[in-house]
Amino acid sequence: MKILLTGGSGQLGRCLLDRLPPGWDVDAPAHDVLDIVDAQATLAYVLAAAPALIINAAAYNAVDRAESERARAFAVNGQGPANLAQAAAQVGARLIHLSTDYVFDGRDSASPSDAHSDALAARQETDGSPQALAYAEDAPPHPLNVYGQSKRSGEEAVLATLPGGIVLRTSWLFSEYGQNFVKTMLRLATAPAGAGPAKLRIVQDQVGCPTYAGDLADALIELSKRVADGHPAAGGIYHYCGLQAMSWHAFAQQIFACVAALDSEAANPEIIAIRSADYACAAVRPAMSALSCARLEALGIRRIPLAESLPPVMEKLMRRG
Repeated sequence: MKILLTGGSGQLGRCLLDRLPPGWDVDAPAHDVLDIVDAQATLAYVLAAAPALIINAAAYNAVDRAESERARAFAVNGQGPANLAQAAAQVGARLIHLSTDYVFDGRDSASPSDAHSDALAARQETDGSPQALAYAEDAPPHPLNVYGQSKRSGEEAVLATLPGGIVLRTSWLFSEYGQNFVKTMLRLATAPAGAGPAKLRIVQDQVGCPTYAGDLADALIELSKRVADGHPAAGGIYHYCGLQAMSWHAFAQQIFACVAALDSEAANPEIIAIRSADYACAAVRPAMSALSCARLEALGIRRIPLAESLPPVMEKLMRRG
């Protein structure tokens, strides 16, 4: 199968390239070779490459900066996927477009109320159990911020242009690559000599599903195999995320539990739970954006518990120092 991968230098792209099955013919052009915002250049590239499948992992994902860079966010996250979908239609290629849980607002009837979210966050602090109330694939989107709005624009373009187009939403990505919450926690936990343990103020009233980009890459490979075999023949929206829903505060606790297990001499920071209102940022985040992954699970694609996915990443990061 000949595949065109955009966004190959990002977290998902790099994990995907690490895991590609032998014999797959994958073209992963750098941004300076293929800029998906340029419609004519995108069409010319796709016509020349003639892939059977396009995987679009390219994105503008600076959530807060998008509030002041709306045009750029919509160009990359909205027009870019539209250009790829139009090019895919020209060559008869399938398209899998990656999207986000931030297309939801965490407020409507498809999700718990804010009070329920607070109760869930408190429960997740202690047991880390899977989230029963989560957004189904057909739940109505209502993004709160520019980033989410731009990603929804891309979803709509793909689904409108390609009847067989697939939108794959995910959430809270972390990995050994790029910038992510896990790497930020490790960086912030390093206190100056003699200063005592670091104190980290972490939001407790936002709930989502941390997802290892390597697990998402494995799921994407399995989905790509099924697409190549004609199953699923239809397009539409799918979700893939880690198995457990939890708050950012609970996620931070899991990270430093891993640190302690890997290095008994590591100084653990003090993790202080705060509310979103106490954390200044430009973009509003959904209070609850856990995703139901029923459609992918029906295809036999397994979701991975954080207890399986987080320790190997932590070990890699801590080895690097």
